Amino acid sequence: SDVVNVTGATQGDFRDGAASWFAFDDSNATNGWVTINIFVMGRDLSGDLILADVTLEAIGSPGDSSPLILEIMVLADQSGYNKEFAVDNGTFTIPKAVTAPAFTKFGAFVMTGLLCAIGATTVRKRRDI
Repeated sequence: SDVVNVTGATQGDFRDGAASWFAFDDSNATNGWVTINIFVMGRDLSGDLILADVTLEAIGSPGDSSPLILEIMVLADQSGYNKEFAVDNGTFTIPKAVTAPAFTKFGAFVMTGLLCAIGATTVRKRRDI
């Protein structure tokens, strides 16, 4: 919760079916966790599935990172039997700030020369027209 907050979630692959339900509870986001509930009936789902698309907001400092731990409490088929599943946890890292290199006197001289050359070319083209 010191590095990243979950600010939203939208329904993933569990959209179609005779009945479907999606709920997102962020009342514990400041404690570092949220709850996403998904229910679908009337559709056989198998393979790699997206349960939800989650929106994250960086609140830490550049270079900070935090594990993203996913926990599925229950995954059952339509007959009520628990299904096997695998979860891929991840890591959220705030990119380090990128600083522009400082200009040396030579670099400033070259940039000024280029800008003057571009300006002179533009003026020359206007006279030809």
